[in-house]
Amino acid sequence: EKMQHPDKAFKCVPAPIPEREKRLLKTAPTGAISKSIPKSEVSRHCIPEDCWIAINGKVYDVSEFMDRHPGGPTVILNSAGKDASKM
Repeated sequence: EKMQHPDKAFKCVPAPIPEREKRLLKTAPTGAISKSIPKSEVSRHCIPEDCWIAINGKVYDVSEFMDRHPGGPTVILNSAGKDASKM
């Protein structure tokens, strides 16, 4: 049973989206860059401003996704410039 005041109807109000999140929602997610990029090239992209990750043979530029990752940017940076298939 929901706790509510007896004289008021229950009303579900979602929390407002922060401005930073609104901006991120407007940008389209990026797909894989390529399947043919060597690991030596991927390893060069390991900083927050330029972050690539290889997953199952595909390379992704996750630079703009880091702030949206549920675990935060640290989780992404731990795999930056590496093959994250088994993580």
